[in-house]
Amino acid sequence: PSCDRWAAKGLLLETCFATGERTVQGLEAVLSSYPPLPGISVVRRPQARAGSFATLASTLKGRGYENAFYYGGQGIFDLMKGFFVGNGYDRFIEEGDFDDVTYRASWGVCDEDVFRRIDRDLTSHHAQGKPFFATFLTVSLHTPYEFPAGKSPKTPPGTVVPAGFKAEELNNLLYADWAVGDFLDKASTRDYFRDTIFIFVGDHGVHLRGKDLVPLNEYRVVSFILAPG
Repeated sequence: PSCDRWAAKGLLLETCFATGERTVQGLEAVLSSYPPLPGISVVRRPQARAGSFATLASTLKGRGYENAFYYGGQGIFDLMKGFFVGNGYDRFIEEGDFDDVTYRASWGVCDEDVFRRIDRDLTSHHAQGKPFFATFLTVSLHTPYEFPAGKSPKTPPGTVVPAGFKAEELNNLLYADWAVGDFLDKASTRDYFRDTIFIFVGDHGVHLRGKDLVPLNEYRVVSFILAPG
């Protein structure tokens, strides 16, 4: 409901396709236009931490932007911190860097806590007149589907759970959606709102199954862009 409401105010891209089936493949695709290679992801390769990759952050850094990557978990996961700090990001803000945590799940700090930190940083940079590029990798939608209670709507009684999914997975999806809406609702009241472009994109779909050589629909993700000003 939240993403539908906000996507209607921007540009909704319903037929996007992920390059792979893991988050790390989505990161290298979205942030550096890099295709997945056989073997381990380039993000995990030592050679990729030497500043030789063109990323959105390195491009914007050349235009005077400060860049920060936000992740509620630990930067050692998939060796993300080393890659992104080595390729254009000034800061990597991870689980131990949040000072006002309201809920911590197995994967790390909940989405709403990270969004609150981003809102604070966007407000600060805008007040100083500094261009700022923030990237947030959420921790929602991973087993064991832990999220704060009482914030988001629940699936109605009698909801049919699709094959291969769990009821808590659907409720976790509603929490992730609520967190996006809560952030944008608050952002819309801030001074930075009209000077900011917001882009939301899925990193991958469900893990592949079936007999198709390339089950294209399993790679389908959604993206939407808001440019209030």
